Amino acid sequence: MRDKYQRIKIPVYIYAGWWDYFTGPTLKYYKLMWELGHTPEIYVWIDNTGHSQMPISEYIRWLDWVLKGADNGMKNQPPVRIFLQGANEERFYSQWPPAGTRPVKYYFHSLEGSRWICCLLAMTRRHGTRTIRATPSSASGEMPIIVA
Repeated sequence: MRDKYQRIKIPVYIYAGWWDYFTGPTLKYYKLMWELGHTPEIYVWIDNTGHSQMPISEYIRWLDWVLKGADNGMKNQPPVRIFLQGANEERFYSQWPPAGTRPVKYYFHSLEGSRWICCLLAMTRRHGTRTIRATPSSASGEMPIIVA
C-alpha cells in the first residue's frame, strides 16, 4: 500500500487496535488518503485490541451503507473512531489528528542501553499533572497520544 494508496478511489474502512503493530501506519495512510480526497467515505477505527478483525456487525453496517445506501447512522458518524486509553471510552473525531492537538516527540531508552523500545503510551492525569506510563507492546512506528 505504501506506493499505491493514491490510486484508491473507493470507500475505505480501516480497522486496527492499539496493541497492533500496524496502528501507526494505519493512521498515517488514513490521513494520506483523506487528504487526497478521492472519496469522502474513508473511515478509520482504532480499537482496544491487538491484531484482530473488525466485529462482523460493523462490516455489515458499513457495507449496507456503502452498497445499499442504508440509513444506519454511518453517514452521520464522524470518520475517525478511536478507543481512548486511560479514559476507557470510544471517541469520534472529524479528522486525524484531532483538531487542537500537536505532535510531541518522546525519546525513550532502556536501562540496558537498548536503542529500540516498543511501547504504547498512555496519558493519565494525577493531581493536576500529566503522567506518562509506557506499556510493553509489539507496536512499532509513531504512536499518537490523546490526552483526555
